[in-house]
Amino acid sequence: MADVPEIRDKVSLQSLAVSRLGKDVVDLLDVSVTYPSTSSGTQGGSGTQGGSGTQGGSGTQGGSGAQGGSGAQGGSGAQGGSGIQGGSGAQGGSGTGGGGRGEKTVLKDVEWRIAPGERTGILGVNGAGKSTLLGLIAGTVEPTAGRVKRGKTVQVRTLTQRLDELEQHWNDPVRVVISGLRTSYTLGAGSKAQDLTPGQLLERLGFSSAQLSTPVKDLSGGQQRRLQLLLVLLDQPNVLILDEPTNDMDTDMLAAIEDLLDDWSGTLLVVSHDRYFLERVTDQQFAILDGHLRHLPGGIDEYLRLRHLQETSTTKQSATAAATANNAAAATAKGLDGAALRTAQKEAAALERRIQKLSQQVDQAKRALADHDQADYAGLGEKMKAIAAQESEIEELELRWFELTEEIG
Repeated sequence: MADVPEIRDKVSLQSLAVSRLGKDVVDLLDVSVTYPSTSSGTQGGSGTQGGSGTQGGSGTQGGSGAQGGSGAQGGSGAQGGSGIQGGSGAQGGSGTGGGGRGEKTVLKDVEWRIAPGERTGILGVNGAGKSTLLGLIAGTVEPTAGRVKRGKTVQVRTLTQRLDELEQHWNDPVRVVISGLRTSYTLGAGSKAQDLTPGQLLERLGFSSAQLSTPVKDLSGGQQRRLQLLLVLLDQPNVLILDEPTNDMDTDMLAAIEDLLDDWSGTLLVVSHDRYFLERVTDQQFAILDGHLRHLPGGIDEYLRLRHLQETSTTKQSATAAATANNAAAATAKGLDGAALRTAQKEAAALERRIQKLSQQVDQAKRALADHDQADYAGLGEKMKAIAAQESEIEELELRWFELTEEIG
């Protein structure tokens, strides 16, 4: 509805982010990352990163995992949303991504220019390369090829899945921990800006006065996670990375953190298997598919569709390979070389460009529907038909692209 205000004041937050960061944040320029493997397939496996929802459980925020495929983070897991990080381990591969030299190429030709104030969610199955991507941005991972360019004023902090920030305070009461922190923290932008003390921030994160006397080691997992977030925020970074921030959080605390992040005035990058949280705190999503970073104009729904296509393509190829195991032509298809390899690479690159162009056109066409005369049913129907045709073409192109990337290796 037109009269419903946006959750965040994007204009003010963007303006403040630019003033804190400048125009340059972090640029990944044609970056690839390859890791050595101790054997011929130890890092690849045979799709074992998928699993059958072993990290599921029956938590309150689980859902049914119907959209998550059968991946390790799918199922009905606590805080799992709809299991978006699922899948059937199709990205496992056989550990030969480095060209058969005992190497595993995790990221390939990544081109990403991160903007000030950008809020992006990162999707991908376990082992897809999400942690490697975050490491490139944080500066803890070096690219094998390409380069990482970072702005002069960039200060990156990461809320990791570990509790590194709390180790030195393990035996200290919470009030002792916050006594050594900065006295105030500015939250929000423009007319909504406010200065809060660490104690007030703790209160917003659900801590009671009695809990201030509790040693850090005796806090619950969710309380420790919230205290960890507080320490990261009070360091005043202008690029914040959240790696699975919803772990050990109940519904009320998730809501409190969502509200807190609504006033975050820097660049925010989030990895989470909780679909609702990811869509709530970010404005766009990217996915890592077969080592490539891909923008998702259609959001998480587009990611789930691409994962389904990928699994379908992998299943078809596996069936074909099994039926023609003794056929020389099948052996050739698994390991293209020479002119055939170059031709396949050119076709795959052309398909990527075409898919990206069509996706942009579909996105623009969908936005244009809002400006079209809503009483013109015939005109709206024609536009919807054109959009459906383009989406159908994208689906066919993506299926062919997945087939080519499997052949190329």
